[in-house]
Amino acid sequence: MSMTKWLGLIIFFATLPGITFAQRSVPINIEQAATVEEKTWGLMQRKELPENHGMLFIYQRPQKLSFWMFNCLIDLSLAFLDEDSVITEIRQLKAYPEKMDPKRQVLSLKDLKKYPFFDPILIFFYKNQVSSSKKAQYALEMRSGWFREKGVKVGDRLVWERSSPHAYFISQ
Repeated sequence: MSMTKWLGLIIFFATLPGITFAQRSVPINIEQAATVEEKTWGLMQRKELPENHGMLFIYQRPQKLSFWMFNCLIDLSLAFLDEDSVITEIRQLKAYPEKMDPKRQVLSLKDLKKYPFFDPILIFFYKNQVSSSKKAQYALEMRSGWFREKGVKVGDRLVWERSSPHAYFISQ
């Protein structure tokens, strides 16, 4: 077999999900949050995340992104990704479930109205939000410490398709 045919086969197999050559692949399952409602609710009220499971927030264009932990029960790690799905930074998100008012539980999007704009609880979460230092088009929330534990770092790329809940990171 000629060198050109071998190279063609290697390139073909390297593009298949979960198969990489000279790169480390880290598979994950993602929930995709693309609508305003999905992005607004995010991972609120989750008591845990399954192993290697996260939520990918999808935006139409690169922009400065901010995330807060209002109504969240678990600490998270957050990766901001550029338009090429490359991680530009990883941040930690602290949950403060004890700051929520138990008399005003938020169990649906309509319950958000229980907290008016100038509510001290809303202001606390706003002040403790995490923002990207650069423009990002995607953000991925995983359970706290996941990126460090799996060796996923700034510069790694997320490979995924909108039609699938399966994705993986490859080291660049």
